[in-house]
Amino acid sequence: IPALCASGIASDRFCFEGFLPAKTKARKDKLEQVVNEERTLIFYESTHRILDTLEDMQAVLGEKRYVVLAREITKTWETITGNKIQALRNWLSDDPNRTKGEIVLIVEGKPKSNNEEEISPQAIKALILISKELPLKKAAAIVSELYGYKKNALYQYGLEHFD
Repeated sequence: IPALCASGIASDRFCFEGFLPAKTKARKDKLEQVVNEERTLIFYESTHRILDTLEDMQAVLGEKRYVVLAREITKTWETITGNKIQALRNWLSDDPNRTKGEIVLIVEGKPKSNNEEEISPQAIKALILISKELPLKKAAAIVSELYGYKKNALYQYGLEHFD
């Protein structure tokens, strides 16, 4: 709670997740479960995994997500710093002493979208899988039926993001 209060990130609604799994696949799977969480997320992290965890957070949550790293709260070497994930990883890499101690990560919740047509990760995954077997236009029509998105929005997304 002291780390959350000092972070400057919204503290009115938050979700404490504890330690993330040690293995990369399981850690990414856990992050996938909370990728759309609008509440502030709080994680504990080990000194040995902090850089890997931030790398996985960047891959799953995106590079624009703001994270505050708080370590050694209420102790002599207390440090609280926040930045976008990649910049925070670079800052930690610059000095190995910055990765030592008890670490808390406070992750900004997913911002509410102004775009009502934002496509969910599940719909995107379905579009990817179906478009491997069918033409993109047909895949967009099927995903439109399954998830309720406009078929043209899905087709346009596929044109912009798929090879």
